[in-house]
Amino acid sequence: MQRSLIKKVKVSTKLSTKFYLSLIALESKIISSNELQTLYQTINKLIKKQNTLDFNIFIHLNWTKKPTEVRMGKGKGRINSEVGKIQKGFSILNLITTNLKQGKIALKCCKLKLSIKSTIRSNKFIFLL
Repeated sequence: MQRSLIKKVKVSTKLSTKFYLSLIALESKIISSNELQTLYQTINKLIKKQNTLDFNIFIHLNWTKKPTEVRMGKGKGRINSEVGKIQKGFSILNLITTNLKQGKIALKCCKLKLSIKSTIRSNKFIFLL
């Protein structure tokens, strides 16, 4: 008997639901690199490896400051910290997760750590696997 070389292909009808959560800024402000690092550490403690996290803030500006006891003039001063600008309506971070409740709790904790007013926006996507 000759075996058939054609194998049966199973079509998967399994649906996967993913939630797309965003943290949206409600005001314009300057955010420091320390604040962004705190935000990153907070959310990594709360979410697991199966979730996808994207930060949209880029720290690309230097903030300079002169010491208080120095007189006026004689240059700009030393670099104090690195900062990034956030505009109103800007998406600070995006989280793609399968567990909506866990994702919202993580973003609420991040919202409390930030010095700006923000809100959480969510969308639901259904994928065919």
